[in-house]
Amino acid sequence: MNTLRVLLIVFSLGIILGIFIGMAFQTDLFYSFARWRSKGVVERGFLFIMLNNTIVIALVLFGGILFSLFEIKSYEKFPSRLYSLLDWLTVPLHKVFAIFDGRITSMEKPMKSCYFISRSFPLMVLFFNAFLLANLLFYVTGRGTIRNLDSIFLIAFIEFFCIAVAALPACEFTRRNLPLYESNDIDHFRIESRRFLYSRKNWVIFAFLSLILLVSAYLEYSLIK
Repeated sequence: MNTLRVLLIVFSLGIILGIFIGMAFQTDLFYSFARWRSKGVVERGFLFIMLNNTIVIALVLFGGILFSLFEIKSYEKFPSRLYSLLDWLTVPLHKVFAIFDGRITSMEKPMKSCYFISRSFPLMVLFFNAFLLANLLFYVTGRGTIRNLDSIFLIAFIEFFCIAVAALPACEFTRRNLPLYESNDIDHFRIESRRFLYSRKNWVIFAFLSLILLVSAYLEYSLIK
């Protein structure tokens, strides 16, 4: 499936679920999160938001690949029984993942876990942030219990946009290198992973998104302080 289509589906599911839970159960999930963010901003300044958002962007863009390389390292260095035990603990997650992507069932370890990590990690971060964005939308339209919430919603949307942009090359990497996962080609996967991690294009994307987040962090600080 096209990478952009996958991101749109994940985004839509996060928004729908966030609004549904917010309306059906009257949850305070976003309110608690926003209050925690506001407290951090007041106490530590806008750099607190900037650092938090930059870490999220870095994890979305590079985290799945880095964790996959760590998975391979664990496979090679850990005793076989210990790795088999750890792999067994992830079986339920793989089965749930297989409902959405059945290709994982034909893969072997360690690339099965690498595929699960690199494929699902950016999507889970995207889903979670879409869920929070939907809760924020629910408060903007229904309660407005946080000062300047409508303005903060725009900033939150910008932050979410940055996360989505960072997720795109990460998900595209997994799609493009699907044959390596299916053939359990560890050596070539390492080569492609390092090429991705050292790619000038990806670091330009990261720098550009960091600049946008710097501006949005300062605007959020100005609204909350």
